[in-house]
Amino acid sequence: MRLKSRTQQGSMLMISLVILVVMSLLAATLLRLLSASADTLVYEAYGLRALQSARAGLDNQLVALFPTSGASQCQVIDTNLGTLDGFSGCRFTSRCQHKSYDGGAIQYYRLTSTGLCQAEGFEVSRTLSVDAREIN
Repeated sequence: MRLKSRTQQGSMLMISLVILVVMSLLAATLLRLLSASADTLVYEAYGLRALQSARAGLDNQLVALFPTSGASQCQVIDTNLGTLDGFSGCRFTSRCQHKSYDGGAIQYYRLTSTGLCQAEGFEVSRTLSVDAREIN
């Protein structure tokens, strides 16, 4: 049995149109995945910078609290790290809480530092805490 050419007209056009729509959807999904991957990479890089900024804040607080010479200081330290290579847009804020026990013989300190990095619409922060004590 032979089909007439009139009944088959346009079927190839419909198949190619469906394939074009499916390929367009796949391309849009791939672009969305690549964009999300790039955002994740930026958050990861700035998250690492924020973590290092928070560590720098803890280091500064520990040096102020347990100096090699002079009096210790339990204070708030807020520093902009933007002048250092690789830390543009980064800063840290470190805080110190102090409690005394046994008539001042034991000193407890809780140090908390938050590193914050901002760039191109992204803002990432990391917070670290350390407990320390001093026995006189």
